[in-house]
Amino acid sequence: MRGFLAALRFLTLFPGGGRIAPEDLERAPAWFPGIGLLLGAAAAAADALGAAAGLPGFLRALAAVALLAAASGGLHLDGLADTADGFCGVRDRRQVLAVMQDSRIGTMGVLALFFVLAFKVASLQAMEPTLRWRALLFAPLAGRCLMVLTLHRLPYAREEGGMATVFHGRPQRQAAAVAATLFALSSLALFGPGSGMFLVALPAGGAWLLSRWSRRRIGGATGDTLGATSEVAETLALLAVGCLGATSGG
Repeated sequence: MRGFLAALRFLTLFPGGGRIAPEDLERAPAWFPGIGLLLGAAAAAADALGAAAGLPGFLRALAAVALLAAASGGLHLDGLADTADGFCGVRDRRQVLAVMQDSRIGTMGVLALFFVLAFKVASLQAMEPTLRWRALLFAPLAGRCLMVLTLHRLPYAREEGGMATVFHGRPQRQAAAVAATLFALSSLALFGPGSGMFLVALPAGGAWLLSRWSRRRIGGATGDTLGATSEVAETLALLAVGCLGATSGG
């Protein structure tokens, strides 16, 4: 339970109660998928309330995306912007890491944020109601599952340490196995075997490509690249469900 509370306090603005010990944070990645599901359930509930109140689809989509961003304190979006600024700018590894550590946002970071948020809203707006609540449950879960898999796959890139160093304090093999299982089973349970495979492949492929790029650029992962992984995977999951809805809708 302490691992769950540590994950809750680290990934969201929700109170987790008490002081977080390093050993609790080391156990936290096993609970990341559960936090994603919790956030997705909150967004799906907000969308349902908006529909009951008669709000148009665009405003509900915007509200759901805003809720997901606000509930996580913008943590992963900040990582996405820093990663885009570093990876798409300078070439030297030390310079990339220095740019990523800079609190200021650059042009590539702004563009990354714009396109990710725009694709999320547009994908949700394009979905039929029977897909929309399932997509809101699935996408945040997918993002956190693939964050755990990347954490397990890549070493930490900063020699001096950083925010995500603690997660590398113990092997995350078991957490990665749980995350992979939940990711696959949730797609099958929510969308069925035919569509589920596509919905696994697109976000997983995006996360894998980002991890390859991260290894090549900085030699591993940082807290920023893990946040970027979550955002990219979440966006691709919503995009995939949006494409599924367009296909099924003719």
